[in-house]
Amino acid sequence: MRKRQVLWLLIFFLTAGFCFGQARTGLTDQLALFWDVTIGSASENSRYAEIIARSTLVGLERRGFKPVPGGTLASVVPSLDRSRPVEEAALPRLIELAKEHGSSFVVLVSYYREEPFFTLEIRAWDLAGRRFYNFKENARTALEVYNRLEVGTSDLVRRAGRVEQTPDRGETENGAERTPRGYVQEVVLLSGDEGCEIYINGVIRAGVITDGRLSLHMPLSVGSKLSIEKRLEDHFTDVEEFTLTDEWLEIPLRPMERIVVHEGLLIYTMGQFVGFGIGYRYYIVPGSIYVGGENYFFLQTSDVVGNNTVFHDDLRALAGLYLVNVPGVPLKVEIATGLGCIFTYLQVPPNPLFTDFYFNMLNITVEFKFWQITFFIREEIKLGLGIGNNLLGGDFFFIRGNLPIMSLGAKIPL
Repeated sequence: MRKRQVLWLLIFFLTAGFCFGQARTGLTDQLALFWDVTIGSASENSRYAEIIARSTLVGLERRGFKPVPGGTLASVVPSLDRSRPVEEAALPRLIELAKEHGSSFVVLVSYYREEPFFTLEIRAWDLAGRRFYNFKENARTALEVYNRLEVGTSDLVRRAGRVEQTPDRGETENGAERTPRGYVQEVVLLSGDEGCEIYINGVIRAGVITDGRLSLHMPLSVGSKLSIEKRLEDHFTDVEEFTLTDEWLEIPLRPMERIVVHEGLLIYTMGQFVGFGIGYRYYIVPGSIYVGGENYFFLQTSDVVGNNTVFHDDLRALAGLYLVNVPGVPLKVEIATGLGCIFTYLQVPPNPLFTDFYFNMLNITVEFKFWQITFFIREEIKLGLGIGNNLLGGDFFFIRGNLPIMSLGAKIPL
């Protein structure tokens, strides 16, 4: 087993111990604790057994129990027959050892491989051999078991005669002022995305945003990094990373970005003062690749008395790609290219209609999102093709002779 996997499992079981220890009472019931690890080689089993034993002992002590470490199942029942139920093959011996230590309960923690899952199982019996608790959780990685671990340990405490007490915010379990302990005691995530699922390090499902908040109890070191992954239907998955600078923290999360497939555009091109444009986009890959069309209608007028108005209609098809588009980050950059044609109608007999076909070589757009509306500024590089009945020839198009074409606009989800 690689060192990284051992490290993650150590973090997992230390977290498990913390979940056991979230509340305590003044009682000191004794219980005999045994563990059984069968996931690999003998050395790997021994290493994981040590992690399980240490973490579980600490956790039960914080709950007010006085756990008596009974050892591994293989060490106390050398001739263990794993083909038989544990109640037949091992429980009588475990109860005998528990009585010798004056314990009230027997608890067996098992961790094993059950393809394609890892399985954590916690079972507890009284001294009459009656099983009063069974917790079993399957996961593809060891850390995923954390999702249900706090619920499982709370049930064990309750069924063993304990009442779990959750301290109020700002107080310890005894109702006193917060007491520094050298590790992070509570992280409260604040978000307006109700129902958003929160994952820690992309693996542990920590819970769901409810009433705008989610409290995390993970005994991490102050100064450590915490990666928060947010998942919500019809939204882009978003990841934020924070440094845990205190033992109690409230962290506001940025809003999640909705997945948009159809989008409408409102456009105004500078230099074409009497004009207005609309557009439509279809995202082949949401947030990344799109195709669409735009139509910009504008008038060319003059203050000269008797001057005739010239009508222009710019029709174009575009395909674009986002170069910078991080979900939840308001600033984005995209490029696009395409083909178009400017239709020009003169109010002079015989009312000719001109068509200037062009290659829209490159559009460079910078966007900034505010609420659900995205505003943008765009530079357009257009090259006339000089074909057909045209006015502008085969040159680059400019505004007022030498200024690049710049457009302002807004995008609205449809």
